[in-house]
Amino acid sequence: MHEVYPEARQIDADRIASIGRWLQDLPAEQARAVLDERLTRIEQLRRMLADPDWDQREGPDGRVRTLLAYLDQSSDLIPDDVPVFGLLDDVILLELAWPALATEAEDYADFCSYRDTEQPAGDGAHRREAWINDRLQALALLQHHNRVNESRYAESGQPRDVFRVR
Repeated sequence: MHEVYPEARQIDADRIASIGRWLQDLPAEQARAVLDERLTRIEQLRRMLADPDWDQREGPDGRVRTLLAYLDQSSDLIPDDVPVFGLLDDVILLELAWPALATEAEDYADFCSYRDTEQPAGDGAHRREAWINDRLQALALLQHHNRVNESRYAESGQPRDVFRVR
């Protein structure tokens, strides 16, 4: 865990048991939905690693590979073939590690959305460059709008010469 995210909270057996009891008290369909919702993140990480268009930098890529190596073990802390609870340790680990991976995963999701809607030309490097440039332009426009909204076009207050109506 701490290879992926050194600042992750420590979790003990009592906490895992408490989460397990909470999960057990949910209706079976709801318990499965809770797990599945979090497990979709794992598939997103797998797609990110497999995507030749995505920048495979060593830091984030190495952390994702380390996490997936644990998650891919079928006989980890709780064997995966145990109904409902078999994936609980995987979900807990993913939740604890997510802060270290969230920004990269969000950037990847944004890149995929951009690639699908804008369909930039070229190879993966060119598509990433187009995405980065468009996002930088959007940021510059947002900063410009903020500066304009915070500035004044004219001084306010009382006019120097008071108008008189006769």
